[in-house]
Amino acid sequence: IMIFGHECRQLSTIFNDVCIYLYHLFTKKLYWDSDLLSSQCLEQYCIATTGKGEPTGHIWCFIDALFYSGHEKQYTIQFQAITIPDGLIASLSG
Repeated sequence: IMIFGHECRQLSTIFNDVCIYLYHLFTKKLYWDSDLLSSQCLEQYCIATTGKGEPTGHIWCFIDALFYSGHEKQYTIQFQAITIPDGLIASLSG
């Protein structure tokens, strides 16, 4: 089967090579961001969630792992995103 003028196995090789290249290029960014998630920042995030009504003062992030699959017509877990109170994604895996 030809797609974009190439065999599927060629496209698969290109895709995998690009993924490996991007992994090596951004490998340090794919792990825990010690600047964004330092102990001082975590304390500030706890203060921010408490200011919005969180009663314990121990919540610093929100986990989202749902993904709607149009193909399967249902919600599935495709990844896990940790969002901090300022709206940034602090960690993403999956």
